[in-house]
Amino acid sequence: MNVLSKFFGRGRQQPQVVRTTANSPYRIPKPVVGFVCVAPEHQALMDADKAAIGPIFSECRSSTSEVVPCHVLFLYCNVNEAGGLPGLDMRIRDFVKASGACIAIVASENSVEHYTPALKPGNGWPANIALVVDRRGTAFVQFYQKLFQAMKGGTSMLMAWVRLAPQNPNQDHAECPVSLMLAEAGHVAFGEST
Repeated sequence: MNVLSKFFGRGRQQPQVVRTTANSPYRIPKPVVGFVCVAPEHQALMDADKAAIGPIFSECRSSTSEVVPCHVLFLYCNVNEAGGLPGLDMRIRDFVKASGACIAIVASENSVEHYTPALKPGNGWPANIALVVDRRGTAFVQFYQKLFQAMKGGTSMLMAWVRLAPQNPNQDHAECPVSLMLAEAGHVAFGEST
């Protein structure tokens, strides 16, 4: 699988293609997380997630209106029927590209029907993007804490995701948020190569 490597702080430049596998993921030595809330009604949700998940990362940034440079982006927004982000002139993919993130989570609940047009058109910036439909209360934070801890231990995001939420359409994982995952950046992990 290929992944486009993102060089922190240079998100708008053309990324370099790097071959990755589960055993040889693209590694982010000191991952920076960004929390951005563009819908005021989600501010308390963002603050709670930031307090619970932010300490896992080497640096935590946040904003209530602007893109923040980061490797992992948590975006709190409303997605309208046309797939747009009300009040902004960009879509989810554009926001992810502008941040330079290779992992993005739309952390506020939105309709599956709204997510489909929100991801079009593509913009040439692959990232692993999780789109939350139902946070399932505390399951959201617990899932992402476990996911990122596994990634800090060297497990690629895709392998950690499958271990936490085995991909079986006939099985419901009550301990996991209901999400759609676009695995376009491939195998990504945290920490130095071993």
